[in-house]
Amino acid sequence: MKNSIKILSFFRNVIFLKWFSQILFLAGLLYIIWSYIQNAVVNLQQTNIAFSWGWLGETPGVSIAEGMYTLPKSGLQMLQVGIVNMLRVTVTGIFAATILGTFLISCHGHSHA
Repeated sequence: MKNSIKILSFFRNVIFLKWFSQILFLAGLLYIIWSYIQNAVVNLQQTNIAFSWGWLGETPGVSIAEGMYTLPKSGLQMLQVGIVNMLRVTVTGIFAATILGTFLISCHGHSHA
């Protein structure tokens, strides 16, 4: 009887529940990531596409409208252009949202004066 009460009180321990839920969430997340990777590997094998990093050195054969290189010589240059373009859009969006938010807050403050 006392052992069953000890076990029940152990499962009601807040610290145990916090750790258990975090470990369970991490295990689920790792399982989902592993499933996606396994699915990608199987699909690549079925289509006879080798999984490698060789594309970084190959000429992509496409042009890019904006960026440092409009005709990249390698996949690595194309990846660099994509990262820089993404950062340009992100910084511009953050800057615009900050200005818009400041403007809206200042308008809201003036209307309640």
